[in-house]
Amino acid sequence: MTKPYRKLDKLDPKFRLKVVWFLSEVKETHGNVIFVTESWRSAKRQSELRKKGLSKVKRSKHQDWLAIDIAFRGKVLYPKELATWRLISEIANKHGIDWWYDLWKWDKPHYQDNPKFKPLEEKQKLHNAYKKMINLLIKRNSKKYHTSKRQDEMDLLHKVNDTLRDMLMFYS
Repeated sequence: MTKPYRKLDKLDPKFRLKVVWFLSEVKETHGNVIFVTESWRSAKRQSELRKKGLSKVKRSKHQDWLAIDIAFRGKVLYPKELATWRLISEIANKHGIDWWYDLWKWDKPHYQDNPKFKPLEEKQKLHNAYKKMINLLIKRNSKKYHTSKRQDEMDLLHKVNDTLRDMLMFYS
């Protein structure tokens, strides 16, 4: 049996960003309670999982770089209580990630991209607005700032601008 691939680097860039936001919010609100057990999956691995009865589909969203499986840290990796999973799925849904169990009533660990999710576009507009605002601040104030304190503020504005630019790369 081939081993699961757990890193996020092979995921679709837009989906990877959603996953990072999702995992970050889970960690922020509930602590470090979950981890990714599988992200990308080869056709060979998908076939092996089907033969073992661990998957019902011939082609998985994992093969398209658009799904992850998760487990909970601690003694029970896959809790039976639906409420435990529901807490996590509500956070996932906020970030454009569907819980497979909500869709088909099986495979609780599986989460996949919802391509129709619109708030991502709103986040992009928000980031674009912030970028424009910061660029205007930099242009307006760069000639006036001469003291070291003001230079520190300008350095901070440049760092924020760079960070926003990097975040926007995920949208293109």
